[in-house]
Amino acid sequence: MKFEHQENILYFPKLVVITSCIVFCLIGFMPLKAQQLPTFINYSNNWSLLNPAAVSPDFLVDDFYRLTLQATYRQQWVGIEDAPQTQSFAGTWMPDNHPILVGGQLLNDKTGAIGLTGAYGQFAYRLQFNRKHFISAGINAGLVQYRVKVSEIRLLEKNDILSAQDGNKIIPDFGVGLFYQYDDWFYAGLSVPQTFGITNVFASDNRRYQLTRARHYYALAGANIYLNKDKTSYFALSSWAKYLQNAPFTLDFNAKYFFQDIFWLGVGSGTTNLAHLEVGFIVGNGIGYLDGRLSLGFGYDFALSTQAQLLGNTMELTVRYSFEE
Repeated sequence: MKFEHQENILYFPKLVVITSCIVFCLIGFMPLKAQQLPTFINYSNNWSLLNPAAVSPDFLVDDFYRLTLQATYRQQWVGIEDAPQTQSFAGTWMPDNHPILVGGQLLNDKTGAIGLTGAYGQFAYRLQFNRKHFISAGINAGLVQYRVKVSEIRLLEKNDILSAQDGNKIIPDFGVGLFYQYDDWFYAGLSVPQTFGITNVFASDNRRYQLTRARHYYALAGANIYLNKDKTSYFALSSWAKYLQNAPFTLDFNAKYFFQDIFWLGVGSGTTNLAHLEVGFIVGNGIGYLDGRLSLGFGYDFALSTQAQLLGNTMELTVRYSFEE
């Protein structure tokens, strides 16, 4: 990490927030606590990463979309070197006439010299009460590789040397969740990703540093307001909340308008002083081209506060295909 001083102002060419923490940990034997769970602009499309009991948004609208595959790419703080990048791939399947949901997720997240890659399996059991009430309980389990590349950290002074070696550890990870659905228009859920908090200690010679995997608590709720009988045009309202010890409480709201199963527009904001914009296109039954439902979405985050604007904006691309069964 290189620091340049000019007129009493520090300029950080590298991502200073994360890398500085690593330096302090290496030199001062201090723990590094990381959030370690990415936040998505279009979080309703990434429920399975946060709540293993949640169903696909396409299934919520039309229950014959029982198999869904999705890929997401997120670039945070565009224009800043070593800013966070996230790639994910997820699939969920709900067999017909069986009250279960199975799926899996692949996740890769990198910020500067810190990165993680995880692979998860997902299982949920779904109970039906009356004709319109459903409750699901789910669990996901997998392995996560945590990486710290000390060799990528550059210091201002040439004589400053970090003798600790690059760290690489693979550990198990678990998450649990509950999801309630009323018919095809209302839902709510609670989940605890990273259920077991574990501290990863990396040591070399007389130096050591550690990454603490933090337990998260999520709540989500939403409703679809349909504007026609075939449910091709509707408003989708959603919100989610996150609690993480020793971190600010987060609350976010989002509203989307879907038109004739052809495109959607979305806006949102929350306590993070960020505003969200979304646009997406649907190729499938709406135009008679595919038997399934192909969705292409683009999300854009921009800061509302002056301080956050210095970090730049965030872009996100999502591709999802839901098969008819």
